Amino acid sequence: MTNTKILIVGNGITGLNAAKALDDKKIQYDIINHHTIPHDLINITHILLSPGIPMNCELVHKANQQLIPIISDLDLLYLIYPNKIYIGITGSVGKTTTTYLLHHILSTNLVDKNIHIGGNMSENLFKEADIYVTEVSSFQLERTNFMLFTDFAILNICDTHKERYTDYNLYYISKIWLILKLMLYHNNSTVFLHKDILSFTTEH
Repeated sequence: MTNTKILIVGNGITGLNAAKALDDKKIQYDIINHHTIPHDLINITHILLSPGIPMNCELVHKANQQLIPIISDLDLLYLIYPNKIYIGITGSVGKTTTTYLLHHILSTNLVDKNIHIGGNMSENLFKEADIYVTEVSSFQLERTNFMLFTDFAILNICDTHKERYTDYNLYYISKIWLILKLMLYHNNSTVFLHKDILSFTTEH
């Protein structure tokens, strides 16, 4: 990540963990809270937007005008450790339980591997490991642009997060668009879908 400078927006758990990871890798960054709008984005190569900050904020609009990519914590993890195995689990309900269960199964059976759990939970995502088992929220997915999962599962999609997605179609798209990217750019990925997801209609 030569000549990289990342602007971290959000100084909560995600932002602080990302800052520590960048410190460890000696990668340049600035960190600001989500109420701060910098006067300029000179020398900024990526903007890491914490999951709780909406994509329609003024800073994202400014970044889009200057063609600066918005990234997620998952993207940053992949950019730091590109040659690892990444398993992503998303869905409206059950993803936390499934993530912990899968991590337990893999840790029990692959005792020679370092298997790390993280993502949309309090665990620190930025620990070097052989295999990452990650719980992925729709808020993370909508700003994930570089991460290429080895395996990705969508458990279900229900009519939730109405405070964030006024249109169910937008929520659905936030869940499935990563599949399209994996199909285009990472042919070795395996995607697991619940059968009901394939019967989605715009009647929702």
